[in-house]
Amino acid sequence: MLTARRVLVALALIPTIASAQRGGSSGGKTPRGEAKPDFDAIAGKKGGIQLSDRDVEEMSPVKLLIDKRKDLKLSDDQVKGLKDIESKLKEKNDPSYRALDSLRRAAQPPMHDPTDDDKARMMSAQRTAAAVVATIRGNYDESLNQALPTLDETQRDRAKEFLEKQRNEAQDTIREKLGGRS
Repeated sequence: MLTARRVLVALALIPTIASAQRGGSSGGKTPRGEAKPDFDAIAGKKGGIQLSDRDVEEMSPVKLLIDKRKDLKLSDDQVKGLKDIESKLKEKNDPSYRALDSLRRAAQPPMHDPTDDDKARMMSAQRTAAAVVATIRGNYDESLNQALPTLDETQRDRAKEFLEKQRNEAQDTIREKLGGRS
């Protein structure tokens, strides 16, 4: 029968034993002197394009106007008109979203140390992704030009406040997740 003291001693020793089995701190090397795997790179947390489709969709000014319909006091007809503009916009941007997906894969760093060719491929994919995002945002601007006339003056003034905040956040997101390109 185990006493309480033995249980406490065993619980205190478990982390020590587990640490010893892992090899402790070996400066990024396995016990055999091999480099440890970089799990951040494997999980896609290092390098590549971190900008998701959702991030780009959140930059849509028409989507913002629809989301803020209560704050803007939009009528049902106005919301319907904005949703029509949004559906046409999604259709127009669909090829760009597919291209962005492909570029995300092309920009991922390899599991090994990247060669010069790998680095060139990744940089090219990032530059192209920046151009694709710029195209999508250009389409967003065109759709906003269609959407704003559907609002009355009061709604337009309030919408411009929301849109300015969204534009600043979009710039920050692009800078953070696409490496400074906008």
